[in-house]
Amino acid sequence: MTNETGRTKIVVHVIDVTTLCNSAAIVLGADANGLGVIRSLGREGIRVIGVDSNPHTPGLASRFCEPLLARDPSVDPQALLKSLMDLGSKLSFKGVLYPTSDAYVLFASRFREQLSRYFLFAIPSEEVLECIVNKRKLYELAESLGVSYPATHFPGTIEEVVAIKDEIEFPAFIKPYYSHLWRKAFRNKGFIVDNPIQLVKVFTEVFRAGLEAMVQEIIFGPSTNMIEVHAYLSAAFQPLATFVNKQVRQFPVDFGVGTCVESVHDEHALEIGIKFFKEIGYVGIGEFECKRDARGIYRLLDLNARTWQQIAHSTSAGINLPLIQYLDLTNQSVPKASDYEDGIKWLDLFQDVRTFCNLYGRGQLSLLSWMSSLKNVDCHSYFASDDLKPFFRQYLNNISEIPPYLDKKSRHSE
Repeated sequence: MTNETGRTKIVVHVIDVTTLCNSAAIVLGADANGLGVIRSLGREGIRVIGVDSNPHTPGLASRFCEPLLARDPSVDPQALLKSLMDLGSKLSFKGVLYPTSDAYVLFASRFREQLSRYFLFAIPSEEVLECIVNKRKLYELAESLGVSYPATHFPGTIEEVVAIKDEIEFPAFIKPYYSHLWRKAFRNKGFIVDNPIQLVKVFTEVFRAGLEAMVQEIIFGPSTNMIEVHAYLSAAFQPLATFVNKQVRQFPVDFGVGTCVESVHDEHALEIGIKFFKEIGYVGIGEFECKRDARGIYRLLDLNARTWQQIAHSTSAGINLPLIQYLDLTNQSVPKASDYEDGIKWLDLFQDVRTFCNLYGRGQLSLLSWMSSLKNVDCHSYFASDDLKPFFRQYLNNISEIPPYLDKKSRHSE
């Protein structure tokens, strides 16, 4: 098998598909997440249509997809629906939808009746989906099922913030109910606060933006304690394939998205994640994120009811989740997933450089150690030797964004 770097690598499990039906795959969102789906399917000979509202999104430049510009689902969902219905009416077979963000999965759920006329898709029920996308409801669901998560408070007013300020152990983390709405206002995953004054100040900004947020205990420990369980579950709530990875680094460095991740086997995390998926009646591709604390307890942090930025990682390891979904929804035989290799790495080079700059500035990572960790990278967020245009679109246009490494106290803005 040849991976995205052009290097030959033997993997334990590769799906052998000799015949595929003619259904097109419609990937909603064409950033790194969508690009991973596009390549996972396009390399298998499946027709892929990439949909995005930004003509400069890297995935639209992939040779494995046909680009389609449409409106943003959070700005003009009716216009997006019209574009998709027009597309669907021209397809010979029902297309297979792949939402790659919360906004797109909520859009697909809202219009599932109309979309089902022309498309096949696997997303949870409206009730389950609301409990996943709304992080307060996710933690309430975890509480009811006995799944451990960090101690969390849900103040709704400044008065309630002031009332709980003495109950909180600092530093603490303020994070949103709805991540896709939050990023439009703050462009981060949340804020670290070190004392009650900062707590009140940040919540004042949050409420002024018309958003809801919680304040949560920080689970300390290295990035490698962050474990992600990935799976595709059929309409019968059965996992047809699973994959586990751990973070090596993330950006922002304290609370962020993985910039370098590595495949692992963690049976305990896998058991917790799959049990949770089954108990809530989950359908489709999903990601269960947890972190192991100092006592060895796995604490739920998030659950994504969609594909994720590192979706190409599992494909590189031999577990092609987008292809498995395609085969399942088009009523084709789904080969039984076997095993995958440990130590296969995925890298977002542009963001990992930023992570290195921050960690180097803090004295936590040397240049030699960072470069050594890049030796065995098997797939990338944007780079692929057989599909270079997305890489050039992403990196050559954004190289000036790399920050200086001297800011040793970059906490609240991240």
